Amino acid sequence: MRSSQRANLQAIRPLGVRGVPTGRAHEQGERVEVSVVVPARDEELTIGPLTEALGRELTAQLAERGWQGGYEIVIVDDGSRDGTWGEIERAAERDRSVCGVRHPRGLGKAAALATGIRMARGDRIVLMDADLQDDPTELPRFLNELERFDVVCGWKRERQDPLGKRVASRIFNAVCRRVFGLELHDMNCGFKALRREAAEAVYPYLKGELHRYVPVFASAAGFTITELAVRHHPRRHGRSKYGLARWLAGACDLVTVLLLTRYRERPAHAFGSVAVVAAALGGLAALPLALVGGTRTALAAVPVAMVVPAALFSAGFVAELVVHGRGGGASPRHASHDASGRLDADLVDPAAANVPALAVADDGTKTIAEAKGA
Repeated sequence: MRSSQRANLQAIRPLGVRGVPTGRAHEQGERVEVSVVVPARDEELTIGPLTEALGRELTAQLAERGWQGGYEIVIVDDGSRDGTWGEIERAAERDRSVCGVRHPRGLGKAAALATGIRMARGDRIVLMDADLQDDPTELPRFLNELERFDVVCGWKRERQDPLGKRVASRIFNAVCRRVFGLELHDMNCGFKALRREAAEAVYPYLKGELHRYVPVFASAAGFTITELAVRHHPRRHGRSKYGLARWLAGACDLVTVLLLTRYRERPAHAFGSVAVVAAALGGLAALPLALVGGTRTALAAVPVAMVVPAALFSAGFVAELVVHGRGGGASPRHASHDASGRLDADLVDPAAANVPALAVADDGTKTIAEAKGA
């Protein structure tokens, strides 16, 4: 097989089954009640303790609630440079409900979450970080809230992070509350739980750094959202992946999210509003010129001041033509579903989530399941 045809992902899954993770529930053909999706990058010291704690908690919840199905823990290794993948393999050997996917390089948290949601088969999908700052014992409270709401967002009320990160988070969340009207205190919290239909609705938007706005996309799609104060532990291993650059990127993404949600079906309103403001500022700038250089100087500056507003108005009209020419502001291509309504990993367009396709490796690399059968 040519190298250009080699798979971009390694996954722990049954040999010959494309896009379906290995796990106790899948091997027995059972229904999966809960999927926990964990993006991980350079977290070799936390994978073992995290999967053991999740396994204990999920096993207890299945028994307590009388659910007939199983659970799965989907860990996405986002291009780790340490021994994270080896720890995922060992965790899968200890607990057959653990499965893993490996990105060949760091594609970002949004892409890792998209990959995890694609593989998840549970009716309820829990998202959490791998750094042990999220407490697995909070899972029962999330599952309880999912009985009444479609999306449950964690709120790190007593956040165990450096001061600079806490201040940046407060500013970010205050701006988001003001702009989007969602009364959430911690929109960027990685600990969330979603019903499957809500997870599939936000899946197409998991690109770049847009994972921060999962509640916004869910709300725009009509899903109900609530908030749950959770315990937050200090980071014991590794280092934070977030810095000033990521917060600045998140601020820029806010404009993108506004266009994708509030102005998706009426982009001319967004561009037109900015154009009016730009025209007003241009008019104000012409007043000093009129006082200093006279009316002729001010009039000469008007065409220059109107360039930006005219360009914005034009862009708005073009955007309207594009949107309505495609049949309205339809959402991006939705993932295909099988008869049971679940996400079909084989039919989803990989480009929709900006992640490589899930495929059986052609380069001779053996997955755990293959190695056991060799």
